[in-house]
Amino acid sequence: TPQDAFSPFEEAQLLREREQAQEVLAQILEFQEQLEEISVESWAEEAYLEALAIAADGDAAYREQNFLSAQEIYQRGLLSLQALDALSIEVLNSSIESGYEAIESGLPTEAEEAFTTALLIAPDSEVALVGIERAGLLPDVMVLIEQGNSLLLANELEAALELYTQAATIDPAHTGAANAITQTNIDILERD
Repeated sequence: TPQDAFSPFEEAQLLREREQAQEVLAQILEFQEQLEEISVESWAEEAYLEALAIAADGDAAYREQNFLSAQEIYQRGLLSLQALDALSIEVLNSSIESGYEAIESGLPTEAEEAFTTALLIAPDSEVALVGIERAGLLPDVMVLIEQGNSLLLANELEAALELYTQAATIDPAHTGAANAITQTNIDILERD
């Protein structure tokens, strides 16, 4: 027999190691697909590419029929992808939180960007859908509030109140508009 031929036991070991490497690779492909569905490239591109590079290193070992090493490398890649999957929940929550903070700060562009990221991860998120809708209304709300503030400074309380009310009609959840209405009503009562 040739010297580099494997014994039946060695062939069986090699086959088992190959199957184990393929099992881990199948999990990698599954996580890769899941992460691509939630647009991982847009919120964690560098970490995602690093995880794929690890998997590619596993492919190199696999091609050399070093299946045990391939499995170990694939396992590292899988752990990286699993970490990204877990991170997606954190990114979702922080994006939603940032979006609502941006709305309260009067920053429509930042709010839309944050909610867009959230919706890439969870397209059915009711909280993010409401947020992106509110972000779209924010420029109109802010114009009315600013105009109301100018009228308030000119001591035209009823006219200011009307603008604040219009802002609150556009976005009933906007706390700035609600607070302005409350304060202006108090100012009107104190004046009268």
